[in-house]
Amino acid sequence: MDGVPVSFIISFREVLCNPGFKEYVNGNMLFWGCDVNTYEGYRVSKAIRESTYPFLAVICLRQNRMTIVARIEGFMQVDELVATLARVIDENEPSLVAARAEREERSMSQTLREEQDKAYQLALKEDREKARKKKESEDAKVREESLRRDRELEKERRLQNIAEVKADCRRRLESIPEPDSNDPNTVQIRIKLPDGETVSRRFSTLDQFKVLADFVHGMEETPEKFALNSNFPRKTFQPGVNRESTLAEIGITSSTILFVQNLCDDSSDDEQI
Repeated sequence: MDGVPVSFIISFREVLCNPGFKEYVNGNMLFWGCDVNTYEGYRVSKAIRESTYPFLAVICLRQNRMTIVARIEGFMQVDELVATLARVIDENEPSLVAARAEREERSMSQTLREEQDKAYQLALKEDREKARKKKESEDAKVREESLRRDRELEKERRLQNIAEVKADCRRRLESIPEPDSNDPNTVQIRIKLPDGETVSRRFSTLDQFKVLADFVHGMEETPEKFALNSNFPRKTFQPGVNRESTLAEIGITSSTILFVQNLCDDSSDDEQI
């Protein structure tokens, strides 16, 4: 403000520092001041193209653009300045109301978009979680079905193996005919199967125990693993232990009844065939 009398500057400062002026400005607008000798003040001065000092411009938003709606140049008393500002505000009130309404609408739209985006993200997260759980469930069903098929195949292979073992037992027994009942070494052995059925056959006391074991094992009702028990005196004969011994060597020298004991694991369905 070079060339401006000091008394004028002091008077202008008294206006700006007036409590009534400050109260009015703080309640109705934003106030910004600058020195044109500064870089920022110079840029603003070039933009608004003022012609004298002190200079006060009133700027408001019109049609989404910041527009100078009043230019107040030279010194004014505080009451006159406040009245001028009040008139400018009244004249531009529609624009201010529209700007506020537009700002509120943008704010509401932004809030709505944020809420919609939040809801979308939440729904997307829930859909992804549902998809993940569905995939886990489907994968679990696939694994369970695969395990079921594997168990069925294993059971089929085991049944086939058992059937082949029993068939081998029967084929081996075909080559060993029953001894004559008049042979002094002949004994009649009755076998009590686990289902209660009883079968019998003549054996020679000179036969190895494996002949008797093949006869028992060849029965469809005989479990995969078994032992033979005598009633009295109590004895237990196992194919894996007594297989190569003769009947006489293990104490079977007269007709008797033997009970088939199931040695399979009762907790396994595959064992109970």
